[in-house]
Amino acid sequence: MADYVFISYAAADQATANRLVAEIEKREIPCWISSRNIRPGQDYQNAIVRALEGAGVVLLLFSQAANESAEIPKELALASKFKKTIIPARIMDIVPSGPFVYQMTTAQFIDLFRDFEAKVDELCSYLAETLQVTEVVRQRIARERHRRMTKRKLQRAGIGVLVLLVLAGVGFAMAPRVATWLAAREHPAVPSQSPSSSAPRQMALPALPV
Repeated sequence: MADYVFISYAAADQATANRLVAEIEKREIPCWISSRNIRPGQDYQNAIVRALEGAGVVLLLFSQAANESAEIPKELALASKFKKTIIPARIMDIVPSGPFVYQMTTAQFIDLFRDFEAKVDELCSYLAETLQVTEVVRQRIARERHRRMTKRKLQRAGIGVLVLLVLAGVGFAMAPRVATWLAAREHPAVPSQSPSSSAPRQMALPALPV
């Protein structure tokens, strides 16, 4: 059994294809992708045919650009001729049309545009079964899941610490005002009185007749 995955994709999806190849190979599954594995000056069409013939499985990255491609149906036709398993992975939510309607009528898609990392694990499990390297890949997938969970926990912990620091900063800034308010409540100010108002008034006596 061949031990690599042939990546069939549209040129417009190069960035996504590169990202997916990196994730798959991180889980110990080698890939063949034309942008990397066809050397300068090499016969492109002959390289595609030889790579398809030697692949263990064909992974189709399905998108709007792939749906409109004239080359991808040729690759899938060759894959069928060589009796290769084809796994279609949608990278956007579209329905096949044109020649793909015939080729993908009964195919079960993997939707990578929903929870990409979790779906990559699922995809790699299928690829590993086909390539007969299940145990190695299962261990790698478990390590990747543990890494993601640890990363998420650290992110949540970091957010918690940030919130506490913000609250502490707000409390520190408000402390003088709170202290002043409490002091005012405990020792209310006595209104000041002027000397004229505080001294007792003397009543004027009527003049006595002489």
